[in-house]
Amino acid sequence: MARAGKQRAEKRGFDARLKEVRIDGKAWWRLQIGPYGNASAAEAAVDDVEAAGFGGARAIER
Repeated sequence: MARAGKQRAEKRGFDARLKEVRIDGKAWWRLQIGPYGNASAAEAAVDDVEAAGFGGARAIER
């Protein structure tokens, strides 16, 4: 399912990758899109990502 989401994002032109995270000892996959040059570009991309069907998108800072 995570791989399918990554492929779907890439088909829509997003720079996408998967990252495994552990929550309470259980493995989960996060689909990350970006990076973006600044916070305003990342925030603007959230709308594009959600419009492409990826609900729950949010911008994070590294």
